[in-house]
Amino acid sequence: MERKYEHLNGTEAKRRFDDKYASIDEKLEAARTAIDWDRRNAAEKSLVEWTRVYCVGMLLDEPPPPKGEAILAEMERALDDVRPYMIMMGRGNGKTCYMECAAVFAMATGRRKFPVVVSANARAAANILADVFRMF
Repeated sequence: MERKYEHLNGTEAKRRFDDKYASIDEKLEAARTAIDWDRRNAAEKSLVEWTRVYCVGMLLDEPPPPKGEAILAEMERALDDVRPYMIMMGRGNGKTCYMECAAVFAMATGRRKFPVVVSANARAAANILADVFRMF
């Protein structure tokens, strides 16, 4: 690609080309000014708080009950561990939603760049990915 635009090197046209097609400065600055940093910093302290602040209304219908908070706290401990983590609960207890919140939390806070999520089948995995992408 550099060869194709070699004639633009060191010129005002090259600078404008780079600004127009590669720069995200305007969008990034707009996003940074829209963030409530006090709320964000408080939410980053724990997965439970992150879930209350960012996941209710997106991935969860209501805040997690005490049992759900215990599960989220255990998931947060697992994020800093080297062992794989497996959730074993009955149907309808929120396993998928809690895992989606944990994956978003891990990526947004920089704890994990690439969380690995394993699901029962391809359709369920695609639904999980769609929910996680919707958060971003």
